[in-house]
Amino acid sequence: MSRRRVLGLVATLLLAGCAPSGPPPDDGLSPPVIAQSVEPDGFMEALIEGEVVLAGGCLSVRVSIDGHPTDHAIMWPYGTRRNKDDVAAVDVPGAGTFAVGDYLRAGGGFIRHEQDEDDPFTDCAITDEFVVINPDVAHATPSPTPSE
Repeated sequence: MSRRRVLGLVATLLLAGCAPSGPPPDDGLSPPVIAQSVEPDGFMEALIEGEVVLAGGCLSVRVSIDGHPTDHAIMWPYGTRRNKDDVAAVDVPGAGTFAVGDYLRAGGGFIRHEQDEDDPFTDCAITDEFVVINPDVAHATPSPTPSE
């Protein structure tokens, strides 16, 4: 089996259960709500902290990597739905509502993705990585910017 085919299989397995949830993509609402479609058996362990922003047409989190702000589209936890009163906000089971301008803190991880027709992030023209947020997501306060 070729290396490209093996990498494609690994990416497919990693993204299994990561289909968009909430309103169907053709509902005309923007930004799309992208959430895990099944409850995961395990979780990633990176600490994700940042501001919820609208970037590249998707709800994203602005994180600081080596002191530089970087936006990553968010794959929300299983059960996350669009907020009925604010199309640019989501309701996360057990954690509340997150909207543009809110700060979040959660376990999770970064996943590199290939843009193809099956990728829910194809329309999120930000980076080649997205963030998977674990169900432990919580509201946070902005971290102070270190003085130089």
